[in-house]
Amino acid sequence: MQEITELKKQAGNFSVLVVLNDNSIKEEVLDFLQTVFIKIEVVSDSSEALELFKQKKPDIVITALDFASMNGLDFIQNLKKLNKFLPIIILSQTLNAEKLLELIHLGITDFIQTPINTELFKAAIIKAVDFSHVVTCKPDKHEMSQEESPIEALKEIFRKHLDIQLISNYKGIPIIHTGKIVEIYKDIVQIQTRKIQTKAIEFNKKTILESEFLPNDIEATLVNIDHNNAEVSLSHLTYIEYTPKRRKYARLVPSEDMKLMAYKKGGAKLNVDLRDISLTNLTFEIKTLPEFFKLGVILDLKIAFDVPENDLAYYVDKLYIINFQGKIIKIQEENATYFVSVEFEVPKIKEDVFNQYLYNRELALIKEFKRFASKKS
Repeated sequence: MQEITELKKQAGNFSVLVVLNDNSIKEEVLDFLQTVFIKIEVVSDSSEALELFKQKKPDIVITALDFASMNGLDFIQNLKKLNKFLPIIILSQTLNAEKLLELIHLGITDFIQTPINTELFKAAIIKAVDFSHVVTCKPDKHEMSQEESPIEALKEIFRKHLDIQLISNYKGIPIIHTGKIVEIYKDIVQIQTRKIQTKAIEFNKKTILESEFLPNDIEATLVNIDHNNAEVSLSHLTYIEYTPKRRKYARLVPSEDMKLMAYKKGGAKLNVDLRDISLTNLTFEIKTLPEFFKLGVILDLKIAFDVPENDLAYYVDKLYIINFQGKIIKIQEENATYFVSVEFEVPKIKEDVFNQYLYNRELALIKEFKRFASKKS
């Protein structure tokens, strides 16, 4: 009871919009919310909810995903366009890996499976209220000192007991969770997060720290890891301008069967290795950089990959080949190797097969990460 009283005090005058079309779940949710919030709006349809949101501008949204007028993903995208910092809690009986990944990209606060576990739901509400407090008192980034060192900026977050977001990936699949700074010693910051996040950091040996209270995102290198307490110690903190989270499409490490071929002017083949690929971009590595490789140069490219066995009926050959052109947008040198980023557009006639490859690869990597994360260290 004391915890609810404290939560009610924290919630203050915050308002909540509930968008549920299942009456039994709606009743259960309202029974709890009415012990915490004074202002609660309830609707059963996503289109109606969007119009109500524009009028009332609630601080927190709790919603299902299945609606007749507008599907849940479109609804959440529209909400985030109106308020990118809006805490959103999803309630759903089932959720496949692909849809969960899309929701993570959109920046939901939490996902609760129905029937509702009261403790998990309460924890989600606490998280949403905490975040709402941060947003309502959030300073303008332009007021922050760009000269403040990363460790000093993190000390301020630690002092205010604010959450921080950890952005990692597994072979291109974004792994994003919140965390709390538990200690800072010299140039090392210790953060407690989710165990699955510690696994992602273990895989990459680094992560990215994000907060609205930071002048820029911070890249941090793993120093030590405690899986039992879900804590990581990070050092070598550096401000960065751009993070993979801001990409429209995830850049995936390709399967072993996918090969990339690039060609010189005149048709001679170049020796390149494909590192990652998305719907519109790819990166390859090359040991010796040809003289004509400059930003903006157009390359002739070819990718080949295996068609899944269950799709073979639609194609003559198991090996599928796509010829296309791409524009060099970035060249980076690291350890005597050049990494070349290319922007491209697959021919319309080949789009369906290429999109299906990326979809299958993303699902395969999600399953692979789950197996990796379940292994004991």
